[in-house]
Amino acid sequence: MNAMLVCIQELVANIALHSRRPNGAPTVKVGIQIDATGIGVCIEDNGQPFDPVKQAPINVETDLASADVGGRGVRIVRQLAREMSYARVGEWNRVRLEIA
Repeated sequence: MNAMLVCIQELVANIALHSRRPNGAPTVKVGIQIDATGIGVCIEDNGQPFDPVKQAPINVETDLASADVGGRGVRIVRQLAREMSYARVGEWNRVRLEIA
């Protein structure tokens, strides 16, 4: 459950911080399915197209002074999710996660 919460928080925060629409803030939908095989999460937003799966992994520096700002949220989600996929469906970004 903690992994699910962190993934949802990171992805929704990215949408809130970075997604832009000409007529205002994007709409975000979150769906969760829990069964014996794990947790499925689907996050959809109608902001500009953004595929987090295609984002290049960031280098993680060992000291804070050398670290770049940003990029860690997607990295955290990749580490916590067993699977992550993206699709652009009409005007919607759709990210699906499977969490063990």
